[in-house]
Amino acid sequence: MLRRHRLVSRFSTAKDPVLATSSATAISARNATRALTRIAKRAGLQDVTAHALRHTFASMLIERGRDPVFVADQLGHTNPAITLRVYAHLFRAAKQAEDARDELEAAYGGMLR
Repeated sequence: MLRRHRLVSRFSTAKDPVLATSSATAISARNATRALTRIAKRAGLQDVTAHALRHTFASMLIERGRDPVFVADQLGHTNPAITLRVYAHLFRAAKQAEDARDELEAAYGGMLR
């Protein structure tokens, strides 16, 4: 989606930011926050922040079984220990859910076929 946006943008060189102001400069964090707030409000959503979206993204990756190093890379953490410190409870819950599914499948999976 971003690639298509860039291709139709009048600012599409490699040096231009993907999301730019009308003068081809990068959007400031303040303006990005304002835009996100406006969009969320129009959609009828509350408490939508870049930080909340970041946590949601990390949570979704963990729920889908991605390892801490991959999640850390996606979040831009320089050290996976940071990711583990913040999201240890989610990694633990995902592992327990996976183990429970495997055990139930082994014990009762034949009954469902």
